[in-house]
Amino acid sequence: MVVLQDDTQIDAVPKQYEHISTNTVKHLDGTFTVSSSLIATPTVQMNQKIVQCLIRHAAMKEELKVDHKITVHYPPQLVSVTPFKDLSSAEVYQCEADANPAVTQFKWHSTHQTIPNDAIKTEGNKLYLLKLTSDLTGMYICEASNEYGKGMGSLCWQKGVRTEDYHSEL
Repeated sequence: MVVLQDDTQIDAVPKQYEHISTNTVKHLDGTFTVSSSLIATPTVQMNQKIVQCLIRHAAMKEELKVDHKITVHYPPQLVSVTPFKDLSSAEVYQCEADANPAVTQFKWHSTHQTIPNDAIKTEGNKLYLLKLTSDLTGMYICEASNEYGKGMGSLCWQKGVRTEDYHSEL
């Protein structure tokens, strides 16, 4: 029997999506092998949840519980660009994303500038605005990707205006 457990006491797998398949094989020596499988449509919310296999039999003095952590792989779901504290004189923005496995590549694009140039540089998930002039005003896009896909987040920057973070899901 497979039992679902979760820190919040809410099942990791919604009941309408789960199916438990059990197979029993009787061997020539009179022993049995019983295997159970949890079959479900994976969701991001299921990632890192614990399922527990509960083994009971008349020949056992007590039940045996075996925990298994669910791993769900998914592309970047939410990509955000936020200000990043840096000791340099540049304005620095950081791109972050929720993904499993983690993001393996960040790419920066601009709708109005070639990146990099003498006023803009990138290093991994960071965008550096080196010369804070009005010609840098515009949209900057971060593309985060892993082996399962990609997501994009954006930043609208204008000289002298406090920048809010923007994100999108793809």
